[in-house]
Amino acid sequence: MQAETALRKGGAARAELSAAHNNLAVIYINQTPPLVQLARWHYQKALAAGQPHNPSWKKVLGGNFVPANPP
Repeated sequence: MQAETALRKGGAARAELSAAHNNLAVIYINQTPPLVQLARWHYQKALAAGQPHNPSWKKVLGGNFVPANPP
């Protein structure tokens, strides 16, 4: 998938790019079938990098997510 590749090359591996991790989480959760574990991992990275917590992710990904303090 081109969007996934672009986000990865764009720096999703660097934790400071919370939006890229959040976008990857969206891509993975919308796969058929959804890649929930991978989406959850990227969402956690996004939170750790300062992405604002989105309460709707709890329904989608399950589990409890604690908003991270910005780095």
